[in-house]
Amino acid sequence: MELKNYQKAVIGDLQKYLDALIDTGNNPIAAWKMYHGESAPKYNDKISGVANVCLKVPTGGSKTFLACAALNHIVNCLSPKYRFVIWLVPSDAILTQTLANLANTAHPYRQRIDNDFNHNVAMKCCCRRRIFLQQLSMIICRFAFLVTRR
Repeated sequence: MELKNYQKAVIGDLQKYLDALIDTGNNPIAAWKMYHGESAPKYNDKISGVANVCLKVPTGGSKTFLACAALNHIVNCLSPKYRFVIWLVPSDAILTQTLANLANTAHPYRQRIDNDFNHNVAMKCCCRRRIFLQQLSMIICRFAFLVTRR
């Protein structure tokens, strides 16, 4: 499955922001201003020092495939040595669908990730540190998983 032209443009914009992150020593606010120039809207600094990136595409724009294609760019920029991804989803239905698609090595989403990471990919619910150092590790869970309940 190949990226469509608008998806290539989104990945190109993402790469420009990632390049700005590198150029600013991983300073998300400075990178945001560098990427947007003088007309930069206010940066949403919810987690201080952590880059906040949102890919905006229309309904039916293959957001999941676009996310799969973005992984290599993000990992190589932010953490080329320790390749670890937490993949968050909003619901159990999307969790089930995403797990099935990414676990299926014949599915285009997984094929994209496998190709980008030389088939050195593991999806696990729990991993050992040694594995983190040797392959891309992905955890797929619901947003609510990260919310502390009292």
